[in-house]
Amino acid sequence: MRRRGFLGVLVSIPIVGTAAGRAFGDAPAAAAAAGGHEAALASESMAATLWRYMDHASTWDEAVADLRRYVADGHADAEMFAAIADAIERELATADGEQLDGVLGFYPGAVLMLHGLRSLSDYGTTEILDAQSAFVRRLMEAV
Repeated sequence: MRRRGFLGVLVSIPIVGTAAGRAFGDAPAAAAAAGGHEAALASESMAATLWRYMDHASTWDEAVADLRRYVADGHADAEMFAAIADAIERELATADGEQLDGVLGFYPGAVLMLHGLRSLSDYGTTEILDAQSAFVRRLMEAV
């Protein structure tokens, strides 16, 4: 039988474990120790939360539906994601749907990139947005 040392026992106590997790940057684990799975989800990043909503999307229509669910659930950045969903729907109305097949992971990744570019547009300079947009276009051509 293996015995735990003093430090192992001390850290396993919920209050100390939670405080240690917060002190060392493990907020989701600390939140889970304090209040269960729901508390951990409340502290996870926007990208991880959005990915959970969209990870199964295999078409742009499904991606838009997932974005609408994310928005309806009242996330803090819901307004920005509603605008992204609106933009995707406008583009879908004029696009050839047969040429828009993708793979799992593509849709949430593309939406996160759009979110990043939109954030640069809102909070950065025109020069930074233009430079990042051009860089992303070059990366897409490179792959």
